[in-house]
Amino acid sequence: MFVGDVLKLFKEYNRDAWNLEPGQTMWFAVCADEKPSYGKTLEKTRITPVILSIVHDEDENERERYSHRELRRFKIARILREAFEQKGVLSQADVAEMLGVSIGTVSKDIREYQTENQVVLPYRGTIHDLGRATTHKR
Repeated sequence: MFVGDVLKLFKEYNRDAWNLEPGQTMWFAVCADEKPSYGKTLEKTRITPVILSIVHDEDENERERYSHRELRRFKIARILREAFEQKGVLSQADVAEMLGVSIGTVSKDIREYQTENQVVLPYRGTIHDLGRATTHKR
């Protein structure tokens, strides 16, 4: 029992690229608790490795029920949440690079997903209050 608990902890905190499941990738995300400041470059920002499910079993099961666009929105939301659960945040550019789409497409998909589901997704703009993600006028 003790060995099982130790192995579970090791797997949870070990970010070894050789321990990935099929469909997963490791990405370096900005630490969620990092304090952004004006003029701070990415080189001076703390990062953390996160393991993300680019392809998931749920995607295959949902292909018949949803359009390609809706599936992409679900995938974007899942990727952002997975990173945040591992104490990292991704930018829209990160997600766009992973999925091979434009930043504009990711931005539009995030906006539509948030509106439809009445949620705020945890990406760099909302967590670190960067860019036009959070408007203080509303």
